[in-house]
Amino acid sequence: MKKVIILSALLVVLTGCNNDDKDTSIDSNFQATTTVTTEYGTIQGIDDLDGSVLSWLGVGYAKPPVGDLRWKAPQEPDEFHDVIETKQFRDVALQLAGSEVIGSEDSLYLNIWRPNSDEANLPVLLFVHGGGNVTGSAQEFIGNKLALQTNSVVISISYRLGALGWFRHPLLNSNSNSNNNSNELDQSGNFGLLDIIESLEWTNRNITYFGGDPENITLAGQSAGGTNVLAALISPLSQGLFEKLMVLSGGMTLSTVEQGNDRTIEAITKLVIENGEADSDEDALVWIEQHDDTLSYLKQQPAEKLPGLYNSASLSMDGTAYLFQDGVVVPETGYDVIESGDYNQVPVILGSDKHEYSMFALLSDPAVFTAFVTGTLFNSENSALLDSYLKASKYGSMVYSAYNAEKNARKLVSYDGQPPVYGFRFSWGEQPDVVKEPFNSLYFSARHGADMDFITGHFSEAVNASLGGALYFEENELGRENLSKAMMDYIGAFLHSGSPNNGNNPHWLSWGKQHEQLLNLDADLNQTVINMTSEVYSKDEVLSLMQSELSEDEMNNMIDIHFKNKNIWNLWE
Repeated sequence: MKKVIILSALLVVLTGCNNDDKDTSIDSNFQATTTVTTEYGTIQGIDDLDGSVLSWLGVGYAKPPVGDLRWKAPQEPDEFHDVIETKQFRDVALQLAGSEVIGSEDSLYLNIWRPNSDEANLPVLLFVHGGGNVTGSAQEFIGNKLALQTNSVVISISYRLGALGWFRHPLLNSNSNSNNNSNELDQSGNFGLLDIIESLEWTNRNITYFGGDPENITLAGQSAGGTNVLAALISPLSQGLFEKLMVLSGGMTLSTVEQGNDRTIEAITKLVIENGEADSDEDALVWIEQHDDTLSYLKQQPAEKLPGLYNSASLSMDGTAYLFQDGVVVPETGYDVIESGDYNQVPVILGSDKHEYSMFALLSDPAVFTAFVTGTLFNSENSALLDSYLKASKYGSMVYSAYNAEKNARKLVSYDGQPPVYGFRFSWGEQPDVVKEPFNSLYFSARHGADMDFITGHFSEAVNASLGGALYFEENELGRENLSKAMMDYIGAFLHSGSPNNGNNPHWLSWGKQHEQLLNLDADLNQTVINMTSEVYSKDEVLSLMQSELSEDEMNNMIDIHFKNKNIWNLWE
C-alpha cells in the first residue's frame, strides 16, 4: 500500500492536480470505547482526565526500524492477532540526555487522545515534537486537555533522531549489500521526515476507527518539529495527506546533500576512531574508503554508539540534524517550489514566542550563564553582564521570532494561490506582576517553547522550579488558564474549519502582502490581553536597529557570541 500511496503522490505532483478524492469508504462507527480494532489488529487504551478523555499510548505506526531496517524508509507494521494494551508511553527515540544514552531504536509509535463520546468525524491534529532532531519525545506533548477543549482527536508521534534519522552518503548506497535492495527513499537520508509521513499515512488509514475524520487532518510541529512539518508542506510524498498546517517556532531550514554527505562522513570518522579502526581523521578516511561494505559495518554497531555521532541540539549550524534537499523526499530547489505553487497548498498557522532567544542568550554566553547559576547575575557588580544578556535577548529574539513567523509568512504568501496564513506572537509575562521579580526582566515567560504549556494546558514545573516558582503561581493562575483556553479555542476553530475565528475571541486577521500583522497573545493576572499587532521585523530592520543602538564593540560581540554560525542569521537573506 505504501508504494501505491507514494506513486500516487508523485503522479499528483507531475500532473499538477490536487488529491481531493481520498478513499472515504470506511464509515466511522465509534462507540466510545477504549478497545479499537485497526487495520492491523485490536488495541486497548485507557480512560483519562476522570473519564472525560480516552487515550491510546504507544501505538505502533511502522515496523521497528532495527536490524536490516536501520537507515531504511519506514515500513507498514505487521498485523497482530492478540489484543495489545496501549496504556503507557513507549520508550523515547534513542538520544543523548547529557552524556547518557536513553531511549530505544524501536521508536516508531504514536499516542492518541479524544473526548469520551461517540461522536465521529472529529478533526485530527497530528503533532511532531521538537529537540533539534536529536532529542525530544512525543511524551512532551500531552494532548488530553487539548482534545477535550477542541473536541478533536489529538496525536503525538515519535520519530527517528540524530544519526538514525538523518544520515546520507553515496558511499552507503554503493555497497554491494545494498545495490539490490536500496531505493531512492533509503538513499535520501531523510528517515525522520519519512517517519512523519508514514505516521500521516497510518492516520489516514486508521483514524476513522477512533472517530477521526481522515479528510480533516492538521499537521503540527514545534521547533525542529515545526521545521520538519514545513518540509512536509513541500514534500511530494505528503501531498493529500493533511489539510492544514500549524508551525510553532519552526523555520524553513534545509541543508544541501553535500552538507549531509560531509556530516555523515564526519560521523562515520568519529565512530571508526572510537572503535579503534584508526588513530586520526586522515587514517579513518582511508579506512572508510578501503572498507568494502560500510553500510553493513554501520548496521552491526550497537545502537547506543550512534546518538553521540551528532552534536547535542542547539541553534548552531552543526548542532542540529537537518533535512536534506535530496530531490525525492525534499525538492532540490527547497522552498522555492512555493513560488510556482508546486506544494501542499493548505491554510497555515505560524507561531513564535516574543522572547524566543532569551534562554539561548543565557546559555550562549558562559559568563552570563555562570552568574545566573551562582545567583549573582542581578548583583550590582554584574550589571554589565546583565545588560549584555538583555541586549542579546532583545535582538536575538527579534531575529529568531521573525525567522519563525514573518519570514515563513512572507514566503508562503508569495504564491497568490496560498490559502490564508495566520501568524501569532506569544508574549505572556509582559503585564505587571504576572512574573515575579527579578526574573520578570529575563523574559523566560515567553522563551522558546513557552507557548506549548498554554496550548496543551499542562504547565511545566521544571523551568518554574528552576526560577523559584517565579513563572507559575496562584495569583496568575486565572490569567494563565484564560489565555490557555483562548489559544485552544483558536486552534479548535482552525482544526474544524480552517479559520481560527469562531466569535469567542478577538478576531484574528490573516497575514497579507500589504497587511503584515500578527495576533499578540498575552494576559494579566486575571484576563487575556489579545490584539493584532503590526510590529513585525526583517533581518535588515533588526540589523539597522542594532547598528543604531550598540557600540562597535557591542555589535561585534553580539555577532560573535550570538549570531555567527546560527541558522536564524546565516540562512536568512
